[in-house]
Amino acid sequence: MGCGASASSKQEDEDSEDDDCERCLVEELEEVPEKVYKMYHGTSMTSARQIEAEGFSPSTEGELGPGVYFVDEDNVDKARRFAHDEFHRTKDTTRATASNEPALLECEVRLRRFYKVEGVDREGSWANQGFDAAFTEETELSQSTEWCVADPSRITVLSVLDLQGLGCPWGKYCPYLGENSKVEGAPWGGRCPCQPKGPICKRPDCGRPTWNGEENEYCGRTCRNRDG
Repeated sequence: MGCGASASSKQEDEDSEDDDCERCLVEELEEVPEKVYKMYHGTSMTSARQIEAEGFSPSTEGELGPGVYFVDEDNVDKARRFAHDEFHRTKDTTRATASNEPALLECEVRLRRFYKVEGVDREGSWANQGFDAAFTEETELSQSTEWCVADPSRITVLSVLDLQGLGCPWGKYCPYLGENSKVEGAPWGGRCPCQPKGPICKRPDCGRPTWNGEENEYCGRTCRNRDG
């Protein structure tokens, strides 16, 4: 009986400690004021409109675990590149769209506590520690900052920007038009969805605007010489 009583007492002490920790965490969170951050999310226009109407659905996986992924204002071009690549990346998936329609969501995110991840945390262990979000200064695929927000209710969509015709976020390394070591399978071929609209180079699979804005012309000497 003595041993049983001792084990029960020990378990009660442990449970009491756990309850105390949970109460401390709740009290700590209640004392931390929310701050509002502006963040960006790249996707297709179809998905952007659905998010605008219904809210975000968290991703089930990622380098920072489950949640909604963003970049901050200093890295908005990363979100633009993600949107630019969405049509090619989602082919033959449930997120595929009929046309190439890159879009950028500008959002407000309300956070109290966030955690800096060193490397990768695919389990999202930070969320179980009472953090609203986590960020890393670089990922396995990128040297720029990325954020993950656990609770979509902390996110408000401010605007949706159509990226078509606003200029390629990859610049001269557009994966539709040429080699790009950061994306798989480039060049993909076809027209860059972000290039200004107008006549494109008459060399097949080029996709760049013509040098003079006229129909049935090349984009420049390189394509003209290739056609010989």
